[in-house]
Amino acid sequence: ATFASAPKMTAASTKHSKRRHSATKEATPLQSNEKFSDMVTILDDQDDMAVLDMPLSIYDDDKSLSTDENGPPMTSDEATKLHFDIYGRKSMLEEIADERMTALQREIGRIPQTERAALLKAHQNNPVLFESSAHTKIFLQSSSSSEPFDPKEAARKLARYWTKREEMFGERAFSDGAFTSPTYNDYLRYYAKCEKAVLDCELDDTMRSIARDYITCVNTTKLIALDQVIENHAAMEDSAAYLKVVQRRGVIMSDEMKLLFLKREDFFEVKAAARIMAYWKFKKLLFGEEEYHKDVTLDVIDTDRNRFVRLLPETDDSGRTIMVICVNELEKDGWTDNSIGRYYWYVVHAAMERKSCRENGLVVLLNYKGGSRELSEKISSVRQLCRSILFECMPIHFRISHLFLEPSAHWHWWLILSLVSKISSIIQKKIVIHTGNDHQHRREMARYYGIGAGQFPIDLGGDVDLDLTWSVWLEKRRAEGL
Repeated sequence: ATFASAPKMTAASTKHSKRRHSATKEATPLQSNEKFSDMVTILDDQDDMAVLDMPLSIYDDDKSLSTDENGPPMTSDEATKLHFDIYGRKSMLEEIADERMTALQREIGRIPQTERAALLKAHQNNPVLFESSAHTKIFLQSSSSSEPFDPKEAARKLARYWTKREEMFGERAFSDGAFTSPTYNDYLRYYAKCEKAVLDCELDDTMRSIARDYITCVNTTKLIALDQVIENHAAMEDSAAYLKVVQRRGVIMSDEMKLLFLKREDFFEVKAAARIMAYWKFKKLLFGEEEYHKDVTLDVIDTDRNRFVRLLPETDDSGRTIMVICVNELEKDGWTDNSIGRYYWYVVHAAMERKSCRENGLVVLLNYKGGSRELSEKISSVRQLCRSILFECMPIHFRISHLFLEPSAHWHWWLILSLVSKISSIIQKKIVIHTGNDHQHRREMARYYGIGAGQFPIDLGGDVDLDLTWSVWLEKRRAEGL
């Protein structure tokens, strides 16, 4: 009863409210687990988010997932990424910092070349100067209620600082030891900002050129490193499917496609190579020896259960592609794991064709309304197959999954545990559970997650008739030979 009264919950350890109380053991059939009462917290205020804490240590049968009771604490960078994935936006403080940084860089571009020469030299010697320099952070934070942030003055002070520094120390002012050592995440943040900077018409040509050069340098270096990793592991068993495709098609992947894999793994080339190998291994498993090296079209896809997974025509407010999964579509017989896996592969690939998905990632809406424990058990193997395709193979940034349940469902605790038992703690924190009615769903998704009624399917309380839009989409692609 306490679970049904909460409008939404998330399988995460992040706290969203000060007022909470532990659920009683009677609220769940898993009362034999002594830890469970400590894991579940319910909010009194229905407008706030209730939190379902699931420490990995409860999965005693899976030692690879076992940690201490509450799992390892998140770093500040991990918390920042998690907030962005869930809500599609940064925290208010981070957004203010980004706005100030952008304004600062624009004002630097307006300073006469002679006055900013030393600053530009420092920036060229240390591309992440604005991300990691303590001096920059001091100027960005120089504001108060009586004296708001002035980007023009901050830019002048920063330029004067580097000019004076060069006058005092000469070339030593720009030596490696003179800069704060950036973290790996500093480099990632700077790369992301450079991608925006090259499109920012308010930045001067010099600043855009520095950003463009940095992107080119990183891409070129990482593509070479990725090819080297793949070549060094050519003899490994997991490389077999990949090598056969190389032999048949000559060129395996474009640099653009490789960069998707690299970006998905934060430019760790070893992880990107492993994901590429998994991609071809799973594709061979699904489509067979004679087909997996070809482009997949609807001609080889069984669409009898096409309502199982569909794409919404519009993105969310953050520009992310939305995918809807309706498990009730698999209640009837007449399908196999392979037929559903092939169809799921096709739809996820179609999502990747969208620029919104490649750049901003994927949001998943899981519709379990009207489901049952029997149905969940029936689809357990195909569910695991779809997980592997999305989490292990595809070069897509999975952002968040919204799980929708009936308020009166008596089997939801079992479902939640079965869903999260084989996924990482980070993915667990990206699952938000909704148990309200359609009106509540409509309000919550627009208020908290940037998915308005015009971006939300009718089945869950929105205005989008997916039965109509999806049929038209399939027929159009079939006619185009896609």
